[in-house]
This record gives sequence, C-alpha cells and structure tokens, in this order.
Amino acid sequence: MKYTTRSALSYAVLALGIGFVIPTQAVSTPNQPSAEVSALKAASNKGDITSTRKLADAYRTGQGIEKNPETAFSLYVEAARAGDAEARYRVGSAYHRGEGTDSNQISAWVWLTLASRDESPVKDEALTLRKTVTKSLTEAQQSRAKILSENLEQMLMQ
Repeated sequence: MKYTTRSALSYAVLALGIGFVIPTQAVSTPNQPSAEVSALKAASNKGDITSTRKLADAYRTGQGIEKNPETAFSLYVEAARAGDAEARYRVGSAYHRGEGTDSNQISAWVWLTLASRDESPVKDEALTLRKTVTKSLTEAQQSRAKILSENLEQMLMQ
C-alpha cells in the first residue's frame, strides 16, 4: 500500500486524552465537520497522535463527519507508525476485516502483534484477534508474519 501525506482537511485538533464524544447539539453536515472533529484535526496537524487516532475513530464511525473508512485507515496507520497501541490494533483489525483497505491476514497479524507488545487498553483484544488470525495462516505465512513484525518493529524504533 502506498502511503501519502494527508491533506489539510484530514488533520485534527484537540483531544487531551479525554474520550471522544459528540454531544447531540454538535450536529455536522457532510461538508462541515463538527467542532470536536475540527479540534481533533487541528491537534493532529500539530502532531498529537492521540488526536490522530481519535480523528480516525470519527471517520470510521461517522461521528461528527462523513463516514470514510479509507481515510480512517490512513489516519490509523499514521498513529500506529508513531507508536499508538490502539491505532495498531485498529490497523490490524482493519486488515483482518478488509475495512478501509484490502483484507490481508499477514498484515493483520503483524499489526496485532505490535499492538500487543506493551501494556495498553487493547492488549488483550489484540492477542485474542491475533489468535483468530493465526488460525487462518499456514505455517509458512506465520513464519513470514513473524519476520515482518520484527522488521517493522525495528524500522519504527529508528
């Protein structure tokens, strides 16, 4: 998959570690994102990885902005590459289900492995889904996935 830089429209603003909730009065139209989404875009634009993940959540669910699985996936990848465990889980899950990207069980296994490396709210979920994905892989594919996950982890640590 080719990764491209996000457009200014796909950037986010404010999310200081609090839950992402769209109040009922924060209604938006497809052409005008909610104030919360606009805040997430601004914060993501400034490098706030948590905001990037939360913006991806908004695109995935369609809360506060028009639903767009491809944009959600792209934003999750950005946050995942920066080390966000929840985004890594979402990337693995997206590859498993083919949401916003093509289904790829080896890639799913790789990202779910990275999501389960450190303590996080999604560690157990990542391990559980990885077990499911493992059952769909041959031994050769499992070996390949292990090598890829080790290589990706080393690359991301640089």
